[in-house]
Amino acid sequence: LRRDLAAPAPVISVGDATTARPSAEPPGTSHRRAIAPLERRVTIEYILEVPPVQMATVPGFESAVFPYTTDIPFLTAWGRPLLFGPGSVHVAHTAGECVAIAELHAAVEHYVTIAKELLTRT
Repeated sequence: LRRDLAAPAPVISVGDATTARPSAEPPGTSHRRAIAPLERRVTIEYILEVPPVQMATVPGFESAVFPYTTDIPFLTAWGRPLLFGPGSVHVAHTAGECVAIAELHAAVEHYVTIAKELLTRT
């Protein structure tokens, strides 16, 4: 579960993956209410708001919540999403992005396992 609120300087990070909870409110409502008192002191420009999404899980693979974003919430025509891949989210899509060869080899087997599990669900 992740919501992104970005602002120009000063950058204000609102909410994190450890405190995010599902809500019946429209995306961003509770976060905007929480930072409303700051709007008298800073200018906040909402650049991107990514709605939360619950992703599929596969037995035998750990799942976790990360304070990063993905375009998955905007790819709604493909069914229930699953996010998995080798490497570290800490360097993904950066100039320092790299993946160990051993992780690539392991990923092949993981993708086979994931595909077999997902095919049993259809």
